[in-house]
Amino acid sequence: MKSRLIVISDLFGFKENNWIQNYMAILNDYFEVVFYDALVLAEIKKASKTESELHNAFVNGGIEIAINNLLNLENELVNVLGFSIGGTIGWKAGLKGLKIQRIIGVSSTRLRMETLKPNCKIELFYGEKDSDAPSNNWFQLMELNYTSIRNAAHTFYKEKEHIDIIVNRLI
Repeated sequence: MKSRLIVISDLFGFKENNWIQNYMAILNDYFEVVFYDALVLAEIKKASKTESELHNAFVNGGIEIAINNLLNLENELVNVLGFSIGGTIGWKAGLKGLKIQRIIGVSSTRLRMETLKPNCKIELFYGEKDSDAPSNNWFQLMELNYTSIRNAAHTFYKEKEHIDIIVNRLI
């Protein structure tokens, strides 16, 4: 029996992002995969919102709405793969009771503000050039390691060359 993997999108959702197809093609062979669009979880309407407006919508209540909706949708043990805000939603849901075996956060820069961590295996990936990634001090305080992707910016996870690194860690 395949273990359950929930994949939570970045703040742009999955609707207009073809990059997620590259993950789907591989992950479906190894897991029972459920994809959650972070915008849908957070009940945010994307229509004509800028990146900054989307970010503000998540920070000003959207993250909490997404967490509560996720907790209502998932009640069995899961693995979490979260991209950017999706990793933060998964992490915080774990702190509020989501049963997580393992969480993989990719470019989840808002984690730098967290002081508690969910009780599960945690793997984090950040682009070397992502200026919003948590500091080395944060990683030491949280007793966590991370994988730094050389010469990569925040959205490196959309690039085919980096997908294999993330997926291979998962499987």
